[in-house]
Amino acid sequence: VVRMKVPVVRMKVPVVRMKVPVVRMTIGQCGNPQKIEERMEKLLWQDEIRGSSLRAMKMRPLICLLCLMVILGSRIEAQTYETNNAVVQTFAGSGFSGHVDGQGTQTMFKEPLGIVADSSSNLFVLDYGNPTFIRKITPDGTVSTFVGGGVSSLPGYGTNISCPPAVVMTMDHSNTLYLLDYPDGRSLVRVGSDGYASRITLSGLVGGQYRAGLCVDSANNLYISDVAAHKIYRYRTNGVLEVFVGSGNEGSADGNGIFTSFFLSKSTCG
Repeated sequence: VVRMKVPVVRMKVPVVRMKVPVVRMTIGQCGNPQKIEERMEKLLWQDEIRGSSLRAMKMRPLICLLCLMVILGSRIEAQTYETNNAVVQTFAGSGFSGHVDGQGTQTMFKEPLGIVADSSSNLFVLDYGNPTFIRKITPDGTVSTFVGGGVSSLPGYGTNISCPPAVVMTMDHSNTLYLLDYPDGRSLVRVGSDGYASRITLSGLVGGQYRAGLCVDSANNLYISDVAAHKIYRYRTNGVLEVFVGSGNEGSADGNGIFTSFFLSKSTCG
């Protein structure tokens, strides 16, 4: 057995201290590879001028890592969104057919065909099968009859009148309701926020046509879609009824005004 005493070699490793420059970049710059490269090259060039090329080369991975962290962090944050714990629930109506006012699910509707909201978040439901009623639902779920159920003809107020049959309803920006008379389709029923209902005759329209779309624009002009005529009419606030788009020929031609065609203009939306 050969025993040898190996001398211990002790070496003092010098500590390399580097001053890492602060990298100031905007999120937009960090998302741009060209901006990152330009900024890195500028830093490296400055270090080389100072005679620290070795430190600059060692800093290059560090700078890349820092920029990568900023990029990934900004992307993750951009994908974060809040669902506000959205759930679907029954707001009003028991599920049984009938006409019962009250609170929330302790109420009844019969064939509710349309619903609109006013500027105070009250809902108005076109309840077609009672016969026609307009039901009001407040934000706390209280259901009441707004129009219909009476025996008087138009004009008149609220539950004193018999509401004409209608299948479409909209509301303008002054909280005025409009219903399109059905099945004749030649008049509108206007219901103010106070419940006063009156009839507006649409002169020039052929009776008995199925008009299933009704909406309003930002200037409170009304738009009516006519299935049989293949046209969209506009009823201006000054009482003028005019063809807005559609030649009257069946088809699907795009274009301007009356130089267009529709197949079945079943609905418009507001």
